[in-house]
Amino acid sequence: MPLVLPSSLTQLRINLDILRVVGYRQWCNKLWNDVRFAMTKLGDNYTPPTTIQPQKMPFTCQWIMSVLNKAISKNVNI
Repeated sequence: MPLVLPSSLTQLRINLDILRVVGYRQWCNKLWNDVRFAMTKLGDNYTPPTTIQPQKMPFTCQWIMSVLNKAISKNVNI
């Protein structure tokens, strides 16, 4: 790990766009509210299925699962 001298920190400039931060905050808030809404509809006794059978899912769900699997395979090394 390199040693950073305090004198070099004065030359470091990080551009932080406040509007981008606000946008991320709003997106996270929407995500939080969506999860809370879904949790109220699922109820307290909900347990997710242990196995998924894509052939019994609607086509749109199969497509979403395929895109998700592609994204995972590109970003995760097993």
